Amino acid sequence: NYIGIDEEPKEMYGKAMSIPDELMMRYFMLVTDMPIEEQEDMEKRLESGELHPRDAKMQLARTIVRLY
Repeated sequence: NYIGIDEEPKEMYGKAMSIPDELMMRYFMLVTDMPIEEQEDMEKRLESGELHPRDAKMQLARTIVRLY
């Protein structure tokens, strides 16, 4: 998977939403400005079921579009 930084925002968002769940936290770590503490908290919430992966991906997608 890749998300081109010169792609249209809608395309970037769609590609981010199709990232496999098991790779999502790696994307947060590598391509966002989210503090590590927030990443760790999000990972715990995902593992416990408190946070749905779709909701986390929506946050990831919005962040990618905002940053790039």
